[in-house]
Amino acid sequence: ATPKLANYDFTGLLEEFAFTIRNELDYRREGRNADRFRINFAADPMLKVPLIFWETTTRRVITMEEIGGIKVTETDELDAAGHDRRRLADQAARIVLTEIFQHGLFHADPHAGNFFVQETGALGLIDFGMVGHLDRDARDSLMRMTLALAYQDADTLIDELLTIGVQRKPVSRQELKTEISRLMQIHMEAPPEEFSMAQMFQDTLAMASRHNIRIPSDLLFLARALAMCEGLGKILDPQYQMLDATRTHLTRIYREQYSSEGLLERAQESYLEIGQFALDAPRRLRRLFGQLERGEITFTARLGDTAELLENFHRAVNRLSMSVLVAGVIAGLSVLTLKLGRAQAVWAAWVNLLLFLVVAGGVFLIVSIWRARKV
Repeated sequence: ATPKLANYDFTGLLEEFAFTIRNELDYRREGRNADRFRINFAADPMLKVPLIFWETTTRRVITMEEIGGIKVTETDELDAAGHDRRRLADQAARIVLTEIFQHGLFHADPHAGNFFVQETGALGLIDFGMVGHLDRDARDSLMRMTLALAYQDADTLIDELLTIGVQRKPVSRQELKTEISRLMQIHMEAPPEEFSMAQMFQDTLAMASRHNIRIPSDLLFLARALAMCEGLGKILDPQYQMLDATRTHLTRIYREQYSSEGLLERAQESYLEIGQFALDAPRRLRRLFGQLERGEITFTARLGDTAELLENFHRAVNRLSMSVLVAGVIAGLSVLTLKLGRAQAVWAAWVNLLLFLVVAGGVFLIVSIWRARKV
């Protein structure tokens, strides 16, 4: 593989693809996925997930409730039935973003053929064979990254890229920031009909890869899901902007998760983990201190610009050497002159001459150092 391709997690991508293919060949897994989606959206009347009839479902056969309605690609029929296509596009985006960033279980194949519009205006969703999973940490980080992209916050975006990705080599943050800022500006200046939130997301991942940040497979599946969702919105409404939906719905999800109720729910979920950590902490600390005493733990520091550091060190040492030399000469001259006194003026003259030569040597050293530009 080329160095650029090596920055993508193709192994993880292939493993995820193989896992998905195996799941799609086992209809029981698809049925369980549908059940989970239906539970997740039980309080949302604007999404219809079919019931699975388990008594007649096997590994090779799936029996589910029929989902009627109008396909989202049949725009003339939608208009004739009086449906607001812009509202439907925003509704589909809300559902997909909620799946990804709130539930952590998302439909990885949300193309137009899997959505149907019910008489009530609700969306019916089918085909749950291909799904993606995100844990809470990944969801939080991806949410901050997507919001940073939507609001053109290059610093936060880079922070999250460095958190999610793996640095294969040292990354120049300033160069990455400059290029990402330029990339976002180019996308934002495009005409509304040409702007693509999904394309900006994909180009950002490609930019990170070029800067030696390895992209995990989860982000590639997420980019695909966002691209399909945006394509669905464009089918329903050619003027639809995924960027507006991202700002609106992700901001709402973010506020809900970091509200007092959301934080309390997280604390309750982490209760057992925190308790286990508290019980294990004394044993782990004893082991750590024992390793420190036996010298089994070493620390490694990496200095970014050693040349500049060494140059500054040389300058400091040379300044210190000159200061000590001048101070020593002055002190020695004063002490010897006082000790010899007037009675030994001749000897004092010779001593002063000797000290003058020493001073001259010091001046010569100073000039040499200055010429070498070490001061």
